[in-house]
Amino acid sequence: GESGQPDSKLLMLGGLIGAVKAGSLESGLTGGGIGAALCLLGKVSLDKYRAVKEQGSTAEKFPSMFILVSSLLLSGIVTYIMYDRYLVSGKVMPAGMVAGISGFMSFFYVFKIGTFSNLQPSVSAKAD
Repeated sequence: GESGQPDSKLLMLGGLIGAVKAGSLESGLTGGGIGAALCLLGKVSLDKYRAVKEQGSTAEKFPSMFILVSSLLLSGIVTYIMYDRYLVSGKVMPAGMVAGISGFMSFFYVFKIGTFSNLQPSVSAKAD
């Protein structure tokens, strides 16, 4: 079955490769753990979207704010860590590439959060 976005799967794989190649347990746990969490969040979001799409409703087709904020926090952590490693090492692979991809995803999540209220049904909040 499908789960998560390709970037989360690459992050998981990269963490595991880093753990094996460099003997870095930290890399394996961080990359593998955050990648797995992003895969799970992506799967929950995709399952929710598909379930609502099958019902023919457009009101709930978008991921919940919790999923978006959680994904942004995790992606932001990876961006920060890997950009810092890129600055220290100067190596585009893997630090610069992972920082770039995670940074792009962070901007994507910020965009989705910024447009979230426009995607929800409007509710009249008048207290007369």
